[in-house]
Amino acid sequence: MDTVTKLTAAVAKPAYLEVVMQDGKTQTFTLIMDYAAIIKAEQETGRNFADPSQWELKNLTGKDLTALCWAALDCHHPDITLTEVRRWLAPAQQGQLYVMLLEQCFPGTIDNFNSKNGGNATNGKPRAGERAPNTSKHRG
Repeated sequence: MDTVTKLTAAVAKPAYLEVVMQDGKTQTFTLIMDYAAIIKAEQETGRNFADPSQWELKNLTGKDLTALCWAALDCHHPDITLTEVRRWLAPAQQGQLYVMLLEQCFPGTIDNFNSKNGGNATNGKPRAGERAPNTSKHRG
């Protein structure tokens, strides 16, 4: 194994979160998923998100995803609270939020998954805005 003698910093590209505020105006927030954000999310959740195995969607809770989003906001918006983030986001946005944050942390992961598995990285679950069939058996 060769010894690494030079490492070029991979500065994370920003992602953006648009929020319609109570006054009806849209505000855009910049997210950066760097080690500072990973550590902040780990302190909040107790999970090491620098480990790719921690990013399996089936194992991520709303608490985890919103903590990751909040932590990614810290670089540009340190005054935003976790409670604010949790009020802005809805469970229906889980797939989109997951993809955005995962790609911030591990660029190319979604494309690699889809090319290897011929599928959707969100395990076939509908993304926000997509309709899913109603499979419930309602008896009236």
